[in-house]
Amino acid sequence: MLARIVGVVQSIQVQCAGLTHPRTLMGDYHAVADGFQSIRRQLNLGPLSFQKPGALIHLIPRYEGDYTNVEIRGFREAAEELRPFRTVIHSGGEPLDDDNAKRVFAERN
Repeated sequence: MLARIVGVVQSIQVQCAGLTHPRTLMGDYHAVADGFQSIRRQLNLGPLSFQKPGALIHLIPRYEGDYTNVEIRGFREAAEELRPFRTVIHSGGEPLDDDNAKRVFAERN
């Protein structure tokens, strides 16, 4: 998992064993949720923080037939560990730069 704040050069990378299953994207929901919780801690977003992040989950690469509703829902629910004001799921393509991340987030508003 890779997390970054738009406009900030530094990024946070968290190894997540829940993403290594050979037949499905999310092999262990709890490991993925723990990964998001680790990201929240590293971003210094405490439980009572007034700063609520927007979460853009970018699933790379795009698979034939795309991702299932179950996979997308799993990522959306796991991202709730960040306590975002809004979660956007995007799939396919190359990693997004700041401008494209803002565009994708705005388009899904």
